[in-house]
Amino acid sequence: MSHFTTDILIVIEETKPTIIVEFIHQILQQNKFNIQTNDLSFFCLDELQNDEHLEKDYDIGREVQNPVEDLEKLKSHPGGAISYETIKKERLLVGFTSTNDITINGITFYIDPHFAERNKDLFDNIIKNIKKVFNIHGIIKGNDIFDNLSEETEIENILNGKINEKYKYVID
Repeated sequence: MSHFTTDILIVIEETKPTIIVEFIHQILQQNKFNIQTNDLSFFCLDELQNDEHLEKDYDIGREVQNPVEDLEKLKSHPGGAISYETIKKERLLVGFTSTNDITINGITFYIDPHFAERNKDLFDNIIKNIKKVFNIHGIIKGNDIFDNLSEETEIENILNGKINEKYKYVID
């Protein structure tokens, strides 16, 4: 059976988008990831429930047009996604999820399964670095898990102490 992505959802304490997006960006850069800028790149801002200034491109994915500007947009918005890649063109999509349209409390890594398997220690170390700074409530990991599950629902479940045992992921 072929899988499209290995998904890792890290549920953290409520954090301002500026802080968590910048932190994840720095960690990824330290691990030789850069924002992807080719025709396979991806960027979007999540649609908000009560947004008077709803931009026409919210919740519509597009290519990264300007890495600095797009990263700044993501830092000032509670939810969205941006793609990264390594020098060897290994791709990583990072999603930031808000359950209250104000703060971020979920970080999702969507990774090619072969890249994820070959680099398990790399991703475990990234999670450990997140854990050093932010309170992690729980982590789930699996292949294509968000094809059938909702990130928002899984975040709420973890925050309520009901982690999905099938996908529960523990790092020492």
